[in-house]
Amino acid sequence: MKIGLVLPTYLPSTSRALLARSTQMAEELGFDSVWTTDHVMMQREPPGAPTGMYGSIVEAVTTMGWLAALTERVTIGVSVLVVPQRQLVLAAKQLATVDLLSDGRLVVCVGAGHAVAEFGYLEADFEHRGELLDDGIAAFRHLWSGSDAPFDGRRVHLDGGHSFRPLPARPGGPPIWVGGVSGRAMRRAAALGDAWHPTRLAPERFAEQAGRLRELADGRPVGLTARVALTPTTSEGEWGSGRGGGGHFTGPGLDDVTRDLEQYARAGCEDVLLVAWYGDPDGYLATVEGLADVVLPRLR
Repeated sequence: MKIGLVLPTYLPSTSRALLARSTQMAEELGFDSVWTTDHVMMQREPPGAPTGMYGSIVEAVTTMGWLAALTERVTIGVSVLVVPQRQLVLAAKQLATVDLLSDGRLVVCVGAGHAVAEFGYLEADFEHRGELLDDGIAAFRHLWSGSDAPFDGRRVHLDGGHSFRPLPARPGGPPIWVGGVSGRAMRRAAALGDAWHPTRLAPERFAEQAGRLRELADGRPVGLTARVALTPTTSEGEWGSGRGGGGHFTGPGLDDVTRDLEQYARAGCEDVLLVAWYGDPDGYLATVEGLADVVLPRLR
């Protein structure tokens, strides 16, 4: 099973230096991938409340271009890109460029989104976000294929006179993983995705849902991935976990993390993304080193 590191691109105490150090450590210590997280502008918390989990966040696609220049080996990804909030042709071009400049190391996880206020700030259609995500996946694949054929989607209409060049480094474009745990998200992953990408499902629940996904895919190959958060160890992390809606947390010890990840692997999970960031830079970097020393060797 491949192990990725979700970078501390959000929370108030992030910095350029911390992001660079995290990325370099991931490359040097043997992690398989590094990941950004996508939001643009969330609703501010009431006066006196702590800053929300995504109240301070660097832009995901721009950051991935920077990561491509910092690294040579690791896969670069976003978990998850809220596609219905973005202009699709521009997003397709940005992602194709990152894939080209990283020499084919990009993976794109996509999702429908959940923040009503954020959709409003971006003048996006929250009500039809599911249909817009399906449309976005189709538009990405069409443009990344290099096809000059017409395309008639919900938001993208091409008469065949377009030129989308240069193409991504990977033929057909980067893999698309579909995020979400709802029935609709799983049907979307089964029908349109290269992989399914749930967040914070307990290993037992992941195994159950993986079986359901295989039924929905009906023989179509769809990979299994997961985003997993370590148990928060700081007050900022504990507050953030509550704001994020709960769900399964692995740990707190590295042996506990390893046992959980072994269960995900037995259920067929091929890639797991670890969130170990809760606001304490020194503690976070020590955790990354511990994961590399203890967890990675036992999962390989």
